[in-house]
Order: sequence, then C-alpha cells, then structure tokens
Amino acid sequence: MKRFFLIVGLLLSSTFWGFSQTETLQWHTLAEATELNKTTPKKFLIDIYTDWCGWCKVMDKNTFQQSNIAAMIDKYFYAVKFNAEKDDSVAYKGKTYKLIVDVNTKRGYHELTNVLMNGQASGYPTICYMDQEMNIIQAISGYQTPEQIEPILQFFGGDSYKTTDWQTFTAGFKSELK
Repeated sequence: MKRFFLIVGLLLSSTFWGFSQTETLQWHTLAEATELNKTTPKKFLIDIYTDWCGWCKVMDKNTFQQSNIAAMIDKYFYAVKFNAEKDDSVAYKGKTYKLIVDVNTKRGYHELTNVLMNGQASGYPTICYMDQEMNIIQAISGYQTPEQIEPILQFFGGDSYKTTDWQTFTAGFKSELK
C-alpha cells in the first residue's frame, strides 16, 4: 500500500511540476538577433536597461518571465537585451555605436541608446520595437505589467499597427492571459 501511495504521489508531483514550468524567453545580443533574422525574419523587441535600474529587474521577473508573455515575444520577436551603459561597440544599420563616458562623472551611456529611444531620454526600462528590417516602430518607456504589455505585443507583433490606430485596436482587444 505504501508503494501505491508513493507511486501516486510521484505521478502527481511530476504532473504538477510539468504544469508549473514556464516558458523562458530566449534573449539575444543585437548581433545574434540580426544574424538569426537573415534566415528567419522576425521583428525585434529590444529591452533597454541598466544594471542599477530597479524597475528593469522587476519587469524581468514579473513581466518577461510570465509564460504567456514569453511565448508571445518568442512568437513575434527576437528578444534583445541591451545595457544602456555597456562598453561594447555595436553595429546597427551600417554604423558602429560605442559607450560615451563623461570625464567629469565617469558615468557613461551607449550612443545606440539615444537612437533606439528616438532621442528621448525618458528612462529605463524602455522597450524599442523594430520591424524585420530593423526600422524603429516605437520605443515605449516605463515598467509594464503583463496586462499592460500584452496588447502592445499583439499590436506590433501582429502588424495591426500598420492598419489600425491604437485606440481602435485596444477597444476590441481580448486578453489571452490567465
């Protein structure tokens, strides 16, 4: 009888463990995503963050790790992590961008951040959405919950932005989050 309960217990725990697993987002560098895009074109979602940004960490944990959101991002986009204060050179659209350091403060910012954020220094996190040709669709700043980011992902990912304005789209939007 003990064996029976042990087997049932193991089966139940493995079943629940399987249901609790979440889809994890496959993050790339911009160079990796650009290379992948050559064979399988997708849009780009660039998460612009800094190491010191608390809301960036919260968004990583609460939004990007939500399985439905991760699946939606993976379906429509190459997910790119971009540190706004990173010192590596990055090529984008035929130009190389690098870290600029203020000699007085010793703090730096990456030149590409300014391009991705359309010249708007509005804070972190910022998500820059790009089409398959790496043209910027829109950059959106601020922490976003799964409920807030879901319609944005559908709007840009499903190409509704090409034919529908945001107000019309959101008026008819049905959430798939559970």
